[in-house]
Amino acid sequence: MGRRNKSHRGAKKDTLRDAAYYESLYTDDLTPALRPITDATERGVRSIWGKWTEYVIMAKVYQVLNSLSITLARYCSLRILDPDALTRLQNISVAEIQRFMHWYLDSHAMTKLSSLYVLMRYWLMMYARKLYQRLDLVLVSDMKDFIGTVLKGEYSLSEGMKDNPVTNVDDVYLLLYHHYALSNEYYAHERERVQHSLIILFMIGTSARPSTLVERGGYYNTNECLKYMDIEIFKVRNPELPSQQVFIMRVRLRLLKGKRDKGLPIKVVFCVRDDNLAFCTILQVLSLAFADNAFESDWIKRPKDLYTFSVPFHLQSVQLHWKESMQDIPIFRRSVARGGEVAISPDRSVQYMTPCYQNARLGKSAGIADTLGLYSYHRGAGESIDCKCTISLLCTFPRRQFSCVAGSDMRSFVMGHARASLFERYYRNSVVQFDSVSAFLEVPSKDALIKLAGHMSLTRDPSAADSIKVENSAIDRDRSIQQIQKLCLQLRKNPTETFGKIKNGAGTELYEKYQSEQRHLRNERMRLKRELEEEARRQYFRTAGTRYIDEQRRGIAREYIEPKPVFQFEERERLAALLFQNRDVREVSEEELYTQRIAAMDNLINLCGRHMTRPAPRRHLSLRDKSLEEVSEEKDVDPDLFPLVCPGTQCLFCLGNQGLGPQSRTFAFS
Repeated sequence: MGRRNKSHRGAKKDTLRDAAYYESLYTDDLTPALRPITDATERGVRSIWGKWTEYVIMAKVYQVLNSLSITLARYCSLRILDPDALTRLQNISVAEIQRFMHWYLDSHAMTKLSSLYVLMRYWLMMYARKLYQRLDLVLVSDMKDFIGTVLKGEYSLSEGMKDNPVTNVDDVYLLLYHHYALSNEYYAHERERVQHSLIILFMIGTSARPSTLVERGGYYNTNECLKYMDIEIFKVRNPELPSQQVFIMRVRLRLLKGKRDKGLPIKVVFCVRDDNLAFCTILQVLSLAFADNAFESDWIKRPKDLYTFSVPFHLQSVQLHWKESMQDIPIFRRSVARGGEVAISPDRSVQYMTPCYQNARLGKSAGIADTLGLYSYHRGAGESIDCKCTISLLCTFPRRQFSCVAGSDMRSFVMGHARASLFERYYRNSVVQFDSVSAFLEVPSKDALIKLAGHMSLTRDPSAADSIKVENSAIDRDRSIQQIQKLCLQLRKNPTETFGKIKNGAGTELYEKYQSEQRHLRNERMRLKRELEEEARRQYFRTAGTRYIDEQRRGIAREYIEPKPVFQFEERERLAALLFQNRDVREVSEEELYTQRIAAMDNLINLCGRHMTRPAPRRHLSLRDKSLEEVSEEKDVDPDLFPLVCPGTQCLFCLGNQGLGPQSRTFAFS
């Protein structure tokens, strides 16, 4: 072989550097390079450094004593005399670490052993980043042994795990139907209602965590979320029916945990679903894109325009490109107040807690016994992928023994897990999804019953009240609330006697202590109220079976009647009829499918432009059957019929705002 051509080598620099240059690059006091960590981990390290500093210098002692009820003698016995946190960290010892863990457990409501292990893992990372060296392995081993023996027993730290609910297709269908057809939950802007359902569809379709789609945790105010540039929509020929042209969508997941903007992100493909439009993710993405006017082509302005062009004979697809100005715009955006009205932010992502609270309210409104978290869809998608991959491989290679391993590898790839054990430990459904008795008896398995027993629909009760009214007297009877109230009265006397009025002492230490205790009292009352509401709801579902049996045996049982929804916007009523049609597409004409797709997109687009001026009154009900409630009939008000003569109390701004509902548009001052 000939010598390699020098032209292929990298070009050398013209200037040559001497030895003195390289000697000057590094000095003896060089700071070691640290392995880069994510923003969320860096936030945890900073948090544990703050706790360590608080432990050393005893910062904000009065807040700790008041809020955590720790005696001063107990806290001072653990306090270090040296006020320098970094110096104390340099002279660390086993006893010092043990005292810190004792103080932390006394000061914080920690009940799980795994949480303490995670805390000390962050502490070790903080130690390494502050001193640029790792803690001695002997100290690490002693620390772990101390946690697993002494602290575990003294503080009754639990090693158990919470039973997390898992959703399946039946649960999601019920939730989506309730979301569009029955729910009266308030959304500041109706686009948030559409975004909420689309988040659910993305999570069950991609098995992605919520932080892959919206801002969360250590990434708040970074606008790191799913954006238009992550979505590609194509019009393609259907390989199974070449004469038919359909839409497909590829979604790039570049924000998976541990892989945020690293390596090659995975892409998940979505196909058009005509059997049930409620599960058609492409339909809702296209609707949001039309609402945002995001298409680059000037010929695509309405849903009908999607069917005015075809794929050329020499191509397999035609891509729908986004405008350059829309590439960096989030799909899911937050609502903001502008000029006294609620609008959707043009460029800011919705934050995690907004869809989290909306989803929890949806679960209560739909009668779900367990708290409905967004991760329920994540676990359900992982379960379906795991089952589907294993079954497919078993059918393809019936005599091979590696099908389960290959299925777990595919599941980990789709879910973005570094190893298969993560799913087995944290995401696996605790209810075995296999009819082992039928397998032993060698009879057909009862799959439908097994599936029902392992998912949230089993304990759903649509007649359960979605809101519990807690009287103030129940909160005032709590002893901890009474103690805080007494302390507030004592702290109130000092500024009153000194300044005459409390507000006259603003800026003084007495005033700040009183205000701090007042805030503590309000927080404790809210916490206790939530606990009482959750306990009342748990008690309702815990005794539901006994109550229904008693009512039937006594002959007083009443038939449940599904409440009639009262829609403020006619688009929701049309969507409830269009989206939820379980049908065989082979028995429906192409013209009818086309008409319903266009109608669904038109109504979703119009709904994205609606908003309510004020929250609908929430139902504070006692725990009784919802079928006993009387549904008020909505007055027949035509929002487009403007009266020629208006009374003096008529709000003309509301009357002329077509984005409001009929009741809001006819608002009049009292």
